[in-house]
Amino acid sequence: MKEKISLTKEGYIKLKEELNYLISKRRVEISRRLKEAKAFGDLMENSEYDDAKREQAFVEGRILEIERVLKNSSIIDENLNNDKVEIGTTVILKEIKTGQINEFQLVSSIEVDPLEGKISMNAPVGEAIYHKRIGDRVKVKTPQGEFKYEIMEIR
Repeated sequence: MKEKISLTKEGYIKLKEELNYLISKRRVEISRRLKEAKAFGDLMENSEYDDAKREQAFVEGRILEIERVLKNSSIIDENLNNDKVEIGTTVILKEIKTGQINEFQLVSSIEVDPLEGKISMNAPVGEAIYHKRIGDRVKVKTPQGEFKYEIMEIR
């Protein structure tokens, strides 16, 4: 049985856009590069050809991976109840010791983007807050030490 991958609507759209770009643009560019490199002659010592082949392998691998994810994904319901932390919810956490406020969106590992505040439900913080409710306190063990958070808001 294949693992179902839960994606936010935004994450699903981003993957579809990336797939479209790789197929319609990158494949064409790499094909052109390969053709030009072949025109130089001997392929055994042709670094441009070798580079293009490596890039082609990477792009084809990424295409296969995105197609697998999209085939096995389901888009999460954006009208979540928000009474407990689920994939797709945004959570406001207060670090108990310092009072620092953090905002995260809980997503699948496919959509993780720390710069956008998207953390995996499989990360230490994600696992600790998953299915918790407003007011709940959690302990999170990380490589930087143990932290205690209170869930202030779920949206």
